[in-house]
Amino acid sequence: MELNDRHGWATADEFDSQFPTVDALVEIESLDRALGEGSEPDGPEARAVRLAQALLQLGAWATGVRLACKTLREMDSK
Repeated sequence: MELNDRHGWATADEFDSQFPTVDALVEIESLDRALGEGSEPDGPEARAVRLAQALLQLGAWATGVRLACKTLREMDSK
C-alpha cells in the first residue's frame, strides 16, 4: 500500500472495489477446497504453477491500472 500511496496508482475506493473482502476470501478458499478435491493431488509443483499464474495475472492487472492512470493524467493535462 505504501508504494501505491507514493505513486498514486489507485485510491482506497478503487482497492475496495477490486479486491475481495476477508470474508469473501475465506468463502473462495472453502469453495476451492470443496470443488478441487476431485482433481489431481496438490503437490508443491502444482502450487508453484498456480502461484506463478496468479502472480502473472496480478502483474498484468497492476500494469493495466498504471497505464490507465497515466493515460488519464495525460488526458487531464491537455
